[in-house]
Amino acid sequence: MGITVKTLQLTNFEELASTVKGASSEVIQLDPGRVSGFISNLTIDGLPVNVGSFSVGVRTRGVLSPDQTTIGMLTSTDGRVVHWSRDMAVGDVLVTPPGVEYGGRYFGGASVLTISLSNSGIRSFFAQEPRLCDLESWKKIHLRGVPDSSFIPRLLDILRQPMTMHSGLTDDAIAFWRRAIIEMMTLPVVRNAAAETLGPLASALKIVREVEDYVDRNSLKPIHISEVCNSLKVSRRSLHRAFLETFGMGPVTFLRRKRLCSVHTTLLEADPRLTTIADVAMQFGFINLGRFAGDYREMFGEYPSHTLGEELRKTGSIHYSSLSHVRMIKKLV
Repeated sequence: MGITVKTLQLTNFEELASTVKGASSEVIQLDPGRVSGFISNLTIDGLPVNVGSFSVGVRTRGVLSPDQTTIGMLTSTDGRVVHWSRDMAVGDVLVTPPGVEYGGRYFGGASVLTISLSNSGIRSFFAQEPRLCDLESWKKIHLRGVPDSSFIPRLLDILRQPMTMHSGLTDDAIAFWRRAIIEMMTLPVVRNAAAETLGPLASALKIVREVEDYVDRNSLKPIHISEVCNSLKVSRRSLHRAFLETFGMGPVTFLRRKRLCSVHTTLLEADPRLTTIADVAMQFGFINLGRFAGDYREMFGEYPSHTLGEELRKTGSIHYSSLSHVRMIKKLV
């Protein structure tokens, strides 16, 4: 029994994929700006707790856990947030079952908090509540948050206790904080709030997912919008409406920014001695290198040459800070 804490200070959008430790996620930066923020991955008596805060709008999708139920709460946001085709407000909870794909769009920076529970953990914690021991109750649930403005500050206060004092806590104290965090995070579920079904964005999300899957299958080549329409048998008008409703931007803009993200990831992982920016840019369909450089800098707040040389400037492949995680958690309140 114990507590471990690791905090990563964000320098790029790719690092957001580790917001939930062990997740298989894809993150695409959709709004311009240099990424800042942090991710704290905690383990409290075996309970995975993840806290993240980021500064730009992104698209996220993937599987959070193959064998655990993930309960996520939106703790702050600078703009609209959409998950499971539903708008989320601060304090709302999203329950993602094991192995189930999630998809979200953040229209600006946000802060999130997640915990993960195994099936046996759910049954053990809610042993006296038969309805909640039924795992069917935990499938695809989007729940409105507790209507209390002090709820999130109290939750984050509870979380800060084991982070600031974990070296001196007894096993009993650690077990207490673990139970307190689970109870707060699952309160909307315990209150028996009705699960919400897919909203009017469902058909738009279906089109968007088909496009994303098509692009992923052809990740080694640039994709033109006409190719997407022909391959998926969807009109330009329907495609544009689906992306506008889902992401707040048209498919051409989305695909261009996705290609910019692919360039960023490639440059970040490349050896500067063996890679040229022009070759990478053209590989992903950017022919006008002058315009590409301007768009890239507007998107990520740095020139491609800076990204390409970043790895050589780092002292290690992972840049964790154990000194700043408490200060960063305080920013979420």
